[in-house]
Amino acid sequence: METRDFAERILFGSSLDDKLIAPVSLSDLAPGRPIRVPDAPGRPHGLAFPGAERRKKAPFPKTSEIDREDVRGRVLHFFANHELLALELMALVLLRFPEAPASFRRGLVETMREEQKHMQLYTRRMQESGVELGAIPVNDFFWRSLRNVDRPLDFVAGMSLTLEQANLDYSLHFAKAFREVGDTVTADILDIVYAEEIGHVKHGVVWFERWTERSPADFDDWAALLEEPMSPARARGIGFDAEGRRRAGFSDRFIERVRLFRASRGRPPRVWYFNPAAEYEALYGAGFTAPQPVQRLAHDLATLPMFFAAEDDIVLVTQEPSEAFRARLAEAGITVPEFVVADDWLPERAAAAVPYRHIEAVMPWGLSPKSAQMSEVFAPRTLPRNEGAPTWSAALRGLYNKALAAEQCRQLLLEAGAGEAEQLPLVACSPEEVQARLQEIAATGGAFGALKACWSNSGRGLRRVQTDTQSERDLAWVARTIREQGAVVVEPWFDRVADLSLHLDVRNGEAKRVGIRHFITDHRGQFRAVRCGRLGDGLSAEVMRFLHAPGGPESPQKMLEAAARRVSLLSSDAGYEGPVGVDAFVYRRSDGSLAFRPLIEVNPRWTMGRLAVELCRRIKHGRSSGLVLLRETDARALGSDSLRHLVQGFEKQAPPVCDASSGGVLIDHGCIALTELRDDTAVVAMLAVAETEAALWAMGIPGLAEPAAG
Repeated sequence: METRDFAERILFGSSLDDKLIAPVSLSDLAPGRPIRVPDAPGRPHGLAFPGAERRKKAPFPKTSEIDREDVRGRVLHFFANHELLALELMALVLLRFPEAPASFRRGLVETMREEQKHMQLYTRRMQESGVELGAIPVNDFFWRSLRNVDRPLDFVAGMSLTLEQANLDYSLHFAKAFREVGDTVTADILDIVYAEEIGHVKHGVVWFERWTERSPADFDDWAALLEEPMSPARARGIGFDAEGRRRAGFSDRFIERVRLFRASRGRPPRVWYFNPAAEYEALYGAGFTAPQPVQRLAHDLATLPMFFAAEDDIVLVTQEPSEAFRARLAEAGITVPEFVVADDWLPERAAAAVPYRHIEAVMPWGLSPKSAQMSEVFAPRTLPRNEGAPTWSAALRGLYNKALAAEQCRQLLLEAGAGEAEQLPLVACSPEEVQARLQEIAATGGAFGALKACWSNSGRGLRRVQTDTQSERDLAWVARTIREQGAVVVEPWFDRVADLSLHLDVRNGEAKRVGIRHFITDHRGQFRAVRCGRLGDGLSAEVMRFLHAPGGPESPQKMLEAAARRVSLLSSDAGYEGPVGVDAFVYRRSDGSLAFRPLIEVNPRWTMGRLAVELCRRIKHGRSSGLVLLRETDARALGSDSLRHLVQGFEKQAPPVCDASSGGVLIDHGCIALTELRDDTAVVAMLAVAETEAALWAMGIPGLAEPAAG
């Protein structure tokens, strides 16, 4: 029998024989095409799921009552239904993900055979206790929680690492309880289930580690994959079996975090907020008042952290988002968390506005002296397990310094043998050093140089100057910046072909690569847009060949790997763990060849590029897409009387259309504002999705309207 036929019989069959079908041998030569998720599996009479209006759980018997035979039979009825639900969900995974690795599918089939055995053992023993299968109303919690997972990874996180992990506790607990009342037959059955359940959990742990590329399995990676109503709290049963978990492959650290996790249906919320002035605060301290344009940015884009947040998290805002805005996002399949208004995000006001007794953590866009004040105010309400979370320090301040990135880039290029001396960045600590470096660049034919302030973001603090002579304004800027920041980074003004951002999660001194994105800047080097999908979107074939060409240490891929290693060590030395963005770019030499700069900036915070990575998960696979920041200047340039009308025009021209055929809601094509449009909005984040590159360019959106050069 084919594995697909086996799975279809179990999922759609309407008799107990269908559910317990046991072919002698199975092949997997024709896995077929993915199926759509059915509303419910086929079920024998009496075991059908209740409708939503009748979805009321039958009470689970009290352990204190299992000295009665009929109560023991009722307990086994619950267990039998759980085995049946697991069987049906595993069959669904085989049918929904035929492209999953063959060894994963084989392991899942072996697990299903053991689940069938457990169900038979429970059913037989239950009948001996006078309880027939179907005598008790069943619930469909497992089915509702896991049927719409997007990937096999999400399934093993929810089933193996959560529900089956909890079953280690339940089976061990009830084996002991049944034995204590003299029912050794049932206790022996539960001993069998317990031993084999360890193997089921281990199968999930092995594949979870393989797919997340992290061993041992990481608690935070796992918790991040669990969506309401699943949570780490559901991975615990009655009692706590640490030894069984060790045998299943969990680390002691993971086991301890599961044991200590406290929540009912979910977890205490994390409190997110958008503070784009983090770099300036790093330089000037907690008393710094951001320039008006940065304050405006913080106000207009305040809702952006929602795309990193879970549904039960909180996002601080300075103005309550409208119901219409939330409804548009929900229609596009975007999970909307709770928003809490906190005037100017003053720590005391924010703490007073957040209604929960406990929170999990404070999650700023970027760590800074001011964010440290916010964390301090919330500290009495923050869960103890986050006591080791990164805090502000002088060492962490150094990560924001572009002089550090320039020195690291210089060393990388020299080690790789990929940098001509005149092309290397230089950290100049005096106006005289700036002048000398510009003259060196001019001597090699460079007409323009780039001057970078050590603390700035999104292209602010970048100045393009002539190398042979500088204006009084340029000279004054150099003197003022060195006086305030201690140095200026000087390098040639490169003919950039493609700007890239490498996104990492740094933990325990190691950097996990999350993705690479292509972003777009304006003529001043300031951020305009970032592509959400594949790296190749918007890049020419020439650039893609260059990026992926095999080679030695000087190849882009090798230099990016080296950059990731350096950044992880720098972050670890600074005591920082969390998201990091590393900017890089491809440029064209004067002879027409391409070259690579692997480490231009280190951003130890959330970034627009990382946001694009998150948004990609909400977009239909294969679509061309981009996240763009639109400003009032764009409205004027395109002849619109306001930014609001400009964005509404794009949304009207290409309204967002979603696809729910895969079980989840994904954006198929169209434009949608990701931040609220008001009459006084100065900047808005907009997502554009199209079926092809040509269709995306045809939308005429600034920053996304032209194919990349090169």
